[in-house]
Amino acid sequence: MTQKSVFRFWFLTTLIFGSTLTFFVRPNLIVCNESILFSPKFSSGEISIIKPENKTYTKQDRGYYPATFGFENDEDGTNPEGWITNEPSGTNIQIEGEISNHKKVLSIKDWSSGVESYASYLFSSQITFGTIEFWFCAEGTSSWRVIDFRAGTGNIHSSIGDTNSAISIYFDSNRMVVRNGSNNIIGNYIENQWYHIRIDFECTTGNYLGLNQYEVRYIVNGEFKGIFNFWNNKDYIEEMAFESWGQGCYTGEKVYFDAVGLSWDPTYNIDDNKYEGFPLSLETSISLDWIGYSLDEQFNRTILGNTIIPMPTNGLHTIQVFGNDTLGVDYESEIRYFSIEFIDINIITPENKL
Repeated sequence: MTQKSVFRFWFLTTLIFGSTLTFFVRPNLIVCNESILFSPKFSSGEISIIKPENKTYTKQDRGYYPATFGFENDEDGTNPEGWITNEPSGTNIQIEGEISNHKKVLSIKDWSSGVESYASYLFSSQITFGTIEFWFCAEGTSSWRVIDFRAGTGNIHSSIGDTNSAISIYFDSNRMVVRNGSNNIIGNYIENQWYHIRIDFECTTGNYLGLNQYEVRYIVNGEFKGIFNFWNNKDYIEEMAFESWGQGCYTGEKVYFDAVGLSWDPTYNIDDNKYEGFPLSLETSISLDWIGYSLDEQFNRTILGNTIIPMPTNGLHTIQVFGNDTLGVDYESEIRYFSIEFIDINIITPENKL
């Protein structure tokens, strides 16, 4: 090969490989820049965990229950966010900070006979079976307190013959009564005392928890109260309503509801709200489309903001909060370390007797 041929070979090789190098390197740089611009970004500054603190807890913070609706993000004195409320003159619906050792509860006050106040919630879809749980407490017995689960939305009322109500239970004169064409007394209640009420229902032939179509099961404080037919046979429910009516001589009593749990909520498990939980509170400097937390590096559980999580076991734990915004940018808090060392104290004497 002549010197001129060697030069030509070197020049062509350099040109080809130089072009090839440029061809491969520049797209990679572009991809790298796209990754920097559009891939999820992680930050520990936009989300801060307020509670739990980085310490050992030896005493439980009482009055908080895990739920779909625990009202932790609602300000005291306001209506629950996302709920529909009806407050005629003299009535009042609001969130109250603490009632009989339950914190952040929904309060409904009516005024006189024939005046109805209610708070209702529309589900995002038509629900054909499931479990609804909540806590109930009443300031007295002269009012008629009603819980309705309905197929027709809006125009809430509790009059006998309401064709929109599939499932209905009311509290009156110390009685718990199931309405389904006849009044079925399933127990009594004491004023100013909390009761955990669980309602299992089946609108279809799917045999949810052993129920036949149009059947509903009531459990109060863990005690089975019976299986009854629907008030009106509906193939789904799409609204729940907590109502209060004044009856006769009214003295300004209130009714309270707390920790409403829905079995079709993917972040809620049946019976979560039967037991007190552990508060998780946070602050964020940005608007987030989604928020979730991970306890002890387990899978993320979606939350709406401040919430109550099921009580962790004694020992060391970690918790971290995640979120993302409308641009798909991801954020994460710092990992918070805390431990729980609750000490059980059993009273031997005096015994529970006279």
